[in-house]
Amino acid sequence: MRRQSMKTVWTTILCALAACGGPPVAADGASNHAAAGSVAPADPSWAQAPRAPRTVPMPDPAEFPDPHLREALGRLAEALPRDTTNVRYEQRAGPQGVAVLRAVSVGSAPGSGVVSVVWADARTVGVHGERSFADFVRDRGWMVSPPPDSDLVAIADAACFEGMGALRAAQVIQGATLRIVAHLFEPPGPGRQVVIEIAGSGPERITHAAL
Repeated sequence: MRRQSMKTVWTTILCALAACGGPPVAADGASNHAAAGSVAPADPSWAQAPRAPRTVPMPDPAEFPDPHLREALGRLAEALPRDTTNVRYEQRAGPQGVAVLRAVSVGSAPGSGVVSVVWADARTVGVHGERSFADFVRDRGWMVSPPPDSDLVAIADAACFEGMGALRAAQVIQGATLRIVAHLFEPPGPGRQVVIEIAGSGPERITHAAL
């Protein structure tokens, strides 16, 4: 009697699962489990459909004829929000012979939807780049002989802060670790103090403090 009762309970449970889209149930009320205690194979129909590959508009060859530059801009745009459908690409001259590349998600709120890198020696530098800002500074010999403070801050802004001109008023302190002390402008508030430290090896270290 108890055995019959348990079979009735399991049949009821399995039928309820089938009604909710659960594992298939055989005509005799048994589940499709291979053995007691085993787990039924996953039904592929339950799985969520795979996410479609992301596509962003590529730079116009007429505007950016250099294929390496176009490729760099296309990679940069991958860092924009996933729902981006319209991208504006920008290239402008920066200090010390570098260029600043930006990808802008058209229609985004002010202060968002912008990513940037420094373009130097046909390679990208920065948070979204092939090389870190710290590597770039060391390779240029700026640990020993840095450029003017305003130039170094402008490059740091493009490499580490999306090139929106928010990093200002720097003080560069030389030593075993190069320190860039700057003001990160964030309207309508007062912003923050930012310290970028570059040691003899490894990536840059960035810390923030309230003003």
